[in-house]
Amino acid sequence: MNVSPDNCSETISTPTPLPSKEIVLKFNPRIYSQFESCIQGNAPINKYWKELQILSISTSSKPQDRAFRIFSTVLKINQILNMHPTLFNEWHDMLKSGSLTVNRPNTPPHNYNFSTILQLAQTNKKHFEIEIREFDPLKDDTTKISKDIAAISKEAVGMSYELKYYERTLSAENTLCLLAICDSTVVGCLMGSYVEVKVDHHRPLHVIHFTFLGRKANYPGINLCTSLETNAMKIYEKFPSAEYFTLCMLPDNTHTLSHYKQLGFADIETVSQGFRGRSTLFLKKKISNDENLPSPKYAHVSAAVKSDRIERLGFTPQIA
Repeated sequence: MNVSPDNCSETISTPTPLPSKEIVLKFNPRIYSQFESCIQGNAPINKYWKELQILSISTSSKPQDRAFRIFSTVLKINQILNMHPTLFNEWHDMLKSGSLTVNRPNTPPHNYNFSTILQLAQTNKKHFEIEIREFDPLKDDTTKISKDIAAISKEAVGMSYELKYYERTLSAENTLCLLAICDSTVVGCLMGSYVEVKVDHHRPLHVIHFTFLGRKANYPGINLCTSLETNAMKIYEKFPSAEYFTLCMLPDNTHTLSHYKQLGFADIETVSQGFRGRSTLFLKKKISNDENLPSPKYAHVSAAVKSDRIERLGFTPQIA
């Protein structure tokens, strides 16, 4: 659920440093100053507090990437403050007064507040209670889930496909879709397709290529890629012949790349003209014990996914 900042006539930009136009992070100035004075001398909190300030003015990464990191940093501060009950009231007031606006080219501003983190703080919880489960076409409302995924895609990457693309993809037998759900709200999605990939001088490879991985920025700490490990048996039951997981990402997201490497996506191919014509990293993780399997190439997997889409959808998906 996307939320808008609270209306407060006193709420202005944090005193220092001034935020960039891409990211506008605001707090009530009186509450901000009071909280800063309270955390003086607390090294762990100050570390993340300074990181939060840097993220609000940095231009080293895309604004939406920084928004995700801002919420992750606020969550870390909240987790530390769970051990400092004397600061609870000041921290709660900070979260109530805070707002974050993300401005991207050709996209309406995205407005947030910190109500999700505040709910954790008020209940003395460190993490969101998330259920990660596979989409069930017999039980789930396909149209509703499609709308949820489209909204997450617009928030995470600034675009989404038309609704019928998600509806038909979810209904396809070769689709793997894991949903992250918090309080009956879909807050994240990992979606991919099982395809046969033709390679040179070898039988076809069986690949699950993930075409979408995203979550809502204001629900940090949700690790959908880790769910590939925790749901491994269910995945293998559905696609027992699967030999590789593959996905694409942009190279400037170094924070996410390091996490993928830790999860076993160590085989990386750089593609000059990949996602939307941009330089792209093609990540691969072998899940088969066959040591003689060749590594799939981006061109082969991309061709297989495009062919599957045409056959399964009957149309070329358009950006909404």
